[in-house]
Amino acid sequence: VYCLGAWSFYGLLFYARLLPRFIPVWGLIGVTLLFIEILANVFGTSVGGVMIMMPLGFNEIFLGGWLMARGFNEVTLSSVSEHQ
Repeated sequence: VYCLGAWSFYGLLFYARLLPRFIPVWGLIGVTLLFIEILANVFGTSVGGVMIMMPLGFNEIFLGGWLMARGFNEVTLSSVSEHQ
């Protein structure tokens, strides 16, 4: 369930262009790797253990720091508020 929510979240961030493109792409790759590891664990094996989950973990930390330091893209936010 987490993977579905995270995939939707990063997909929306990518589509809305509120952040630089590399951040949501990094998140989508990380969620995909996490899903592969979870699916492998369901079948009783492991693909990479904690190492395969690290890209998403680093992305979550980086995303939080980015939003605290820089926030969302102001140009995108202003164009959205003009249309309302």
